Amino acid sequence: MAKLCRIVPKVLVIEEGYFLHINKVLEVINLRKEYQNFTLNDISFSLESKCITGFIGINGSGKTTTIKLILNLIKKDSGCINFLGKNIEIHEKEFKNSIALRNITINISESLRK
Repeated sequence: MAKLCRIVPKVLVIEEGYFLHINKVLEVINLRKEYQNFTLNDISFSLESKCITGFIGINGSGKTTTIKLILNLIKKDSGCINFLGKNIEIHEKEFKNSIALRNITINISESLRK
C-alpha cells in the first residue's frame, strides 16, 4: 500500500494513514523526476483552499513536468502528492474528477521583460 506524507513544522513524516492538514487542498512534497538532460529536484509547495494558482517560469523550468506529475500522467521518481489529504496515486479518479485546469499563454512585450 502506498504511504501518505504528513508535514509537521519543518519535518516530513511518512506514515500509513490519513493526512491531517485538510486545509491544504494540494500538497506536493519533495517531488523529483529525472530525465537524461533535465531534473526536477525536490519541489515542494502547497495550495490552500479557495485560491487560484498559476505556474510562471522560463521555458524548461519544469512547469509542464510538475503538472504532468501532479496529474499522474508521468511517474515520479520520488516525493508525495496529496489532494485533500489523500495520496493521488491511490485516489487518482476522485482527484481528477475534482479539478479544473486552464492553459493560458500570455505574450509579454520585450520592453516589459527588461
